[in-house]
Amino acid sequence: MVVEVLNAQGKLEGRGSGVVIAQGEVITNCHVTKAGKTLRVKHGKQRYEARLRHADRDRDLCQLSTRGLAAAPAKLGEIKSLKVGARVVAVGAPRGLELTISEGLVSALRDFGDGVNIIQTTAPISPGSSGGGLFDEAGRLIGITTFYVDDGQNLNFALPVDWIAELPSRAAAQARGKTATLDWFVRMDVLDKKGDLAGLLAHVQRWSQAEPGNSTSWSALGLTYAKLGQHSQAVEAYREALRIDPKRAGLWYYLGNAYGVLGDQPNQIEAYRKALQIDPKYANAWNNLGTVYGGTGQQDKAIDAFREALRNDPQHAGAWANLGSAYALLREFVKAIDAFREALRIDPKNTVAWYKLGLTYELQGNRSGTIEAYQILRNLDSAMADDLFNRAIAPR
Repeated sequence: MVVEVLNAQGKLEGRGSGVVIAQGEVITNCHVTKAGKTLRVKHGKQRYEARLRHADRDRDLCQLSTRGLAAAPAKLGEIKSLKVGARVVAVGAPRGLELTISEGLVSALRDFGDGVNIIQTTAPISPGSSGGGLFDEAGRLIGITTFYVDDGQNLNFALPVDWIAELPSRAAAQARGKTATLDWFVRMDVLDKKGDLAGLLAHVQRWSQAEPGNSTSWSALGLTYAKLGQHSQAVEAYREALRIDPKRAGLWYYLGNAYGVLGDQPNQIEAYRKALQIDPKYANAWNNLGTVYGGTGQQDKAIDAFREALRNDPQHAGAWANLGSAYALLREFVKAIDAFREALRIDPKNTVAWYKLGLTYELQGNRSGTIEAYQILRNLDSAMADDLFNRAIAPR
């Protein structure tokens, strides 16, 4: 549907798109609504007066209320079900043309902190489509499309549908008169795409200085330090973010990763466990915790952690491969092979899984299995295939 913005004289100033989420309730982008005096929504040939009900300008998400609108609400999905490469459909109203549809793929899930991802898509999103819906193949709303032109680049983003539920409480608590969090984030993405890491660091440093009480600014600084390989500084930034908001499971996870690079396994384990206390279903945290246990020779604990990761995300190819490695170290070769095969069913190009499967077949005495893994690996990574050949196939 179309969201129309009118000036004080009642003339059309601009328009965008919207999505009905409940009877008389429409979601759109805040940047669509901010330029005018009054608002209305257009559905078919009918127009309805609208008022701003909730505004989360940090996330560029606004909710409008209107009377008489009879449009059916969208069925809401969840961002956690979305994978890179998934087919999506953007529905908007560029130039006021309702139900304009464009198809594409999820090209990236851009980390916004705390395990929350903004969707980047190849589906074309023109400026008039801001505030429209991004839908998965099952027709579920998984994002609200937004559009930015910055430094000559088109960034096709969709805000995660999960944010809609948080909109009322965030709108009530939100401070005024500051740069929106999403604006800081989009500028980060532009600099990252350019490969301007010095500019990226300067940008997030300015953000943390401008908003020292915002945990997201500090988490962004931590992520940038990690990208630059400055992991000690990343730890300090993550810890400041967690001092402000200790309930962010994603930050504890990133802190654990930074400790891991620094070789600080006790603090790494503690950080992952903190993440899991907050979110027991955090599959990546379980997987990484299992990897730490495996690296310290605690294979039974590692197996338990990998299985917990897979209980929460059965399609986690990395956790299946890690489970296979743990079983192989315990010489439980049948279980190891089953786990590697499951990893490869999910991700047939997982070179590490093919390599370890080949070694495990050799340990089991299955030469034909080793040769099969070697032949497939030759087409994926010739150097790794040569290493497998020398270790498991070449005559000694």
